[in-house]
Amino acid sequence: MLDDASKAAIQAAYSRYIAERNLKPRRGQREMIGHIARYLGDIEADGEGRRISDPRVCVVEAGTGTGKTLGYLLPAAILAERQGKQLVVSTATVNLQQQILEQELPLLLRHAGLDLQVSLAKGRGRYLCPHKLEQWLEAAEDNTLPLFAAEGVEGTLDGETARRLMSWMLDQKWNGDLDSAPGEIAAGIRPQITTDHRQCLNRSCSFFYQCPYFKAKAEAEQARIIIANHDLVFADLALGGGVVLPPPDRVIYVFDEAHHLAAKALSHFGGLAGLDAARRTLQQLSRVCSGLMSEVGWDETLSGHLGNLPSHSLAAGRYLETLKGLCSAELSEGALKRYPLGVIPESLQTPMRQLAEASAETLEVVGLTTRRLRALLDKEARTAAQRTALETGLMSLGPLEGQLQNQTEVWQGWARAPVSEAEAGEGTPTARWLQQAGSGEDILVCVSPTSAAGFLMERLWQNAYAAILASATLSVGGDFRRFQASTGLPEGSPAISLPSPFRFQERGVLNLWRTRHVPSEDPDYMDELARLVAHILDQGEPTLVLFNSRRHMQAIHQRLEGYPWHDAITVQGDASRHQQIADHKDKVAQGERAILFGLASFAEGLDLPGKLLTHVVITRLPFSVPDDPVDETFAEWLERRGGNAFYSISVPDACLKMVQACGRLMRSETDSGQISILDGRILTRAYGKRILDALPPYRRQIHDVTQLAEQA
Repeated sequence: MLDDASKAAIQAAYSRYIAERNLKPRRGQREMIGHIARYLGDIEADGEGRRISDPRVCVVEAGTGTGKTLGYLLPAAILAERQGKQLVVSTATVNLQQQILEQELPLLLRHAGLDLQVSLAKGRGRYLCPHKLEQWLEAAEDNTLPLFAAEGVEGTLDGETARRLMSWMLDQKWNGDLDSAPGEIAAGIRPQITTDHRQCLNRSCSFFYQCPYFKAKAEAEQARIIIANHDLVFADLALGGGVVLPPPDRVIYVFDEAHHLAAKALSHFGGLAGLDAARRTLQQLSRVCSGLMSEVGWDETLSGHLGNLPSHSLAAGRYLETLKGLCSAELSEGALKRYPLGVIPESLQTPMRQLAEASAETLEVVGLTTRRLRALLDKEARTAAQRTALETGLMSLGPLEGQLQNQTEVWQGWARAPVSEAEAGEGTPTARWLQQAGSGEDILVCVSPTSAAGFLMERLWQNAYAAILASATLSVGGDFRRFQASTGLPEGSPAISLPSPFRFQERGVLNLWRTRHVPSEDPDYMDELARLVAHILDQGEPTLVLFNSRRHMQAIHQRLEGYPWHDAITVQGDASRHQQIADHKDKVAQGERAILFGLASFAEGLDLPGKLLTHVVITRLPFSVPDDPVDETFAEWLERRGGNAFYSISVPDACLKMVQACGRLMRSETDSGQISILDGRILTRAYGKRILDALPPYRRQIHDVTQLAEQA
């Protein structure tokens, strides 16, 4: 239970913040602060601060204008300090991450009177590796750069670039964070100057105390508040937790933009591996180990491990050849083959099981080899030549070990596949499919869970001290069941939905259009849609037009050629998002026409307040077609259990996407404007009412496309 001292600390900080910034208290914000504070106060812990109460997750849906960020930061930061925990704030997008770090947190700390250290967490791949850079500089002096060149990598590092990077660190005091480099670093160069947990020499590295990554990590370990992103959190959990971020049992997590959580988790727990790529991994492994044998043969243990590798890798190679022929036959009728409910034929499962076993044995020997290399590096009594050989061996084997582990996990995911529906069981299935690679030369073997619920429970909810999930769109009309099922929230997790304080009915108009045609590829539909869009754009407002597909967006843009405002249209993808938004703002500021054509990413996170955007056009209801193998498999499983995938998945998801899209219009209490939905199904289909009920209470107006013909 929340103690009186904690209550007083939170109330005092909030009152001071409001007073110093001359703001009015927001009812929804205060409710959110209280909801989170009570949740954190109810957690029971032992004498060492470990949670002993059942895992629960705090869920907050906070409508636009609630003041969501302050609503979770203030109580979570104060109680994290009082409970001796670290607060990890995770976002789905870089934009929100930077906003919290550069705007929201400094304001909170300054005006709420809080003295808390803040750090930004990133993975190793976002920092320069000084050891690798030194290797490149030495290679440049010795004219051995070709030995280091990466095959097929555009923008290979050269001596001049390496010297420039070193100059930035020495002369400009650059901290090695690639995102804040004084100049541009080509994307193709980054893999050559960064490392991962397998290649990294850690404390054995001569640059350990100067390492940008470990210096940032040390700073994060001392921070009370750590800003991260969903991908980094899941990457840390995949490594067991406590590797990149603090151990989960010492963390209060806040996941902002939590409606992305399930999809982000799924992307981390699935995998794919190319059969030809796996064969190349084994070939590279053989070459590296052969060279390593001649360099470190003085160690009997290493020699023994390296001597055991060929038999395992040769066996894996034979099974790969067998599977290449079988999988090619499976793809004889198309570039992709999905196996219903993840059930695969026994003719594939048997060789896949053999490959999984051989690959796992190879991986085990590689693991023994890298561990021995690290053990030898930790011993100081080494000649310079021996140490160089050990470092080179570890850094060469590291990437191959990572590739081999990923491949082994994919083969194992197929080896565990059921060979009949009866064997598949009642639980959510695992999706399995074969797919030709983009070039068509390789075959990708793919596997993915269809639900992240079990993984989130096992890896996150059960281990975390506390977790808070926040977003503007988590429920459908206050019903959290879809979100709870997709994220596997523990029973008893408190959830609250806080409405927006905006006066939607007074300041927003929702135009609903009756149409003759339903969305399709039919030219008549496209012509009708073009007329509707043109009618709206003739009104001259700063407008955002949202499309479900790039093909439709480009087709409508082409059909509108000849209108006087056509050149004012900015089509998403023609330039960077940042540049297009900046251009839009400049046009509005100069009194020029400003029209944005965008896709799903413009329907979320786009912040154009006031006169920058006064009309949002939704051309088509955002139903997701389950043509992705993972979605297809889950929908198939649901249908076979008597469910309806469209009404259970597609409609609720469309409701959330519509709320997000409509939320682009009003960004503050003084904003106003209109939204136009050009998909007539919202008025004629049963699900239309459900979608409308999920939207804010805008003032509705119904129009008919026949009016346009009469006006013409």
